[in-house]
Amino acid sequence: MSTFGYLERKIAFLLNSLPLIKKIIKTVYVRLNYLIFKSKTYYVIDTNLTVKTLFTNGFFGYYTSTPYNTKNDYICHGLRSDSDPVKNTEIDIILNGLTISKTTSWNYQQGAMLQWLDDTSVIHNIFENGQFKSKIINIVTNEETLINYPIYAVHKNCALSLNFSRLAKYRNEYGYNNIPFKTMTFDDTHDGIFLIDLTKNTSKLIVSIEDLKNNQSDARMDQSVHKVNHIQFLPDGNSFIFFHRWFNKNGVKYTRLYYSSIETAELKILADCTMISHCNYIDNNTIIGWMSINGINGYYTINIQTGKTKKVEILNEDGHPSITHNGRYIVTDTYPDRSGMQSVVVFDIQLNQIIKKASFFSPIQYRGSTRCDLHPRWDADDKGFTFDSVHNGVRELCSLRFTDE
Repeated sequence: MSTFGYLERKIAFLLNSLPLIKKIIKTVYVRLNYLIFKSKTYYVIDTNLTVKTLFTNGFFGYYTSTPYNTKNDYICHGLRSDSDPVKNTEIDIILNGLTISKTTSWNYQQGAMLQWLDDTSVIHNIFENGQFKSKIINIVTNEETLINYPIYAVHKNCALSLNFSRLAKYRNEYGYNNIPFKTMTFDDTHDGIFLIDLTKNTSKLIVSIEDLKNNQSDARMDQSVHKVNHIQFLPDGNSFIFFHRWFNKNGVKYTRLYYSSIETAELKILADCTMISHCNYIDNNTIIGWMSINGINGYYTINIQTGKTKKVEILNEDGHPSITHNGRYIVTDTYPDRSGMQSVVVFDIQLNQIIKKASFFSPIQYRGSTRCDLHPRWDADDKGFTFDSVHNGVRELCSLRFTDE
């Protein structure tokens, strides 16, 4: 068996209360297994699947948006020989293989939050004159518009954002390192989630950290530091989900999954578990995410209106789920197993079974903050998806298409 077993996962779960010890043990154990079980195969795919590389020495980023617009243009981040997010060195912003911009505000997990606004405009974060900002580029006219605030999630002419220095301090691999943050202190009353009007170039705080601390506060929050992350618009563009995470004095992490509305600023806790990982929407009223409910880890769906949860059987490993536009299929990924292979699987919700699978090799140097998660994202036609991979020894943006559709 190349996958990690129940006992190993149970031990990992029990070590959550000792995060530093867990990190050390995990690093040693993973490297030892890699030496013993290292795969000799770079990738394995099911029949009726074709894989190709779109861009070499680059990546797109997270799984909640797509590199493609509806006209089949693609965007991604292009790495240079000295690119390093910790050292604030530049990376390129790529359109159809050509550089159209650059930035020093980025990380390997989510890049510079590069996203399409529509078929002719893209947006990404930058650092200019000592401040985080964002830039809109019209790919037809090459016109650039500077926004005085960084963005996280976008929907048409609106964006949601957060404090990327706070994020860097409490989860460095998702924040930006342009401003020294280690000795920073933060004002919880005036920090949190911000609504950005991209037309008016304005920003206002709509959910504060203090609001979250005071919402059903409990003893777990004593002597803790707090942050928000993983903000995502729902399809209607009026509501969104996000994580409120806090760490106690021993570094133990707690997470709440929230639903909120731009218009009403409602704060509704959807999940408050010992572990909540990656989420996505199926529709405006249904969320799917990897979490632990009553001590059982798995993918669960959550009805936003009723709060009812339901476990999704078959899918039994944490990953990054993306759902087709008709809500029938889920594509998600796994982390590298003992042999270094990580997989993408396509799950048919109606049939309750996995219908496609592909696995890709991840060399040992791509672990921790430099890891390359596959982050699969459905194409606009739902007949394939893009993903980031290092199976050829460098970061690449790849495409996997169904040939039997």
